[in-house]
Amino acid sequence: MTHQKGFYNTDVLVDDFKVEVIGDAVVDTDPRPANINLLKNSSFSDGFDFWNSTHNNPTNVDGLNKFIVEENGNKSVQLELPGAPNSTDLNYTWTGIYQNVKLYAGNTYQLQARIDRVVPSGTDYYTILNFYAYKPPTTTPKAWLGSIDYRFNIAELHDYSEMITPTETTMYHISTRVFGWGNDGNPVTIRVDDLTIKRVE
Repeated sequence: MTHQKGFYNTDVLVDDFKVEVIGDAVVDTDPRPANINLLKNSSFSDGFDFWNSTHNNPTNVDGLNKFIVEENGNKSVQLELPGAPNSTDLNYTWTGIYQNVKLYAGNTYQLQARIDRVVPSGTDYYTILNFYAYKPPTTTPKAWLGSIDYRFNIAELHDYSEMITPTETTMYHISTRVFGWGNDGNPVTIRVDDLTIKRVE
């Protein structure tokens, strides 16, 4: 359940196991140096330069925001999702950012970010943040690399780090967002900075 890190008490139903021959694993040579951040403007010193916006708001809720904040000389992107009396109003509602990076099949990359959940004092509900590498459909189906959902139970700073290995050489979206589904109608405020993806040897 790598796409559900931080969850617990989850029932999973599995059916129709199968094994298929897919041939030898593809390993393509990534010509870029190892241990170099492949993202540009990863600490948002130049605002949203090099970052693309992603959002969806099917029920037109107010308060869906993203902007750059600065605290103690450090800049980060703040993602805000409003609360809703009926949590289904927020299903398929999200706001976030992504940057396109070419990743090479069979190489291992480290995906990192510094994440801060901002909450009012006394707030005790959990919050889910999405952070992952996303491969749009090309000649093969779409794919997500990473834990996808990171669950906060308290207000905390967290240094996220995970190793990923793509199976196809193509452009990936290095993406972070807050998504209404799974947050139970609660308001969400998350700050993210120091986003990094680098090839490791």
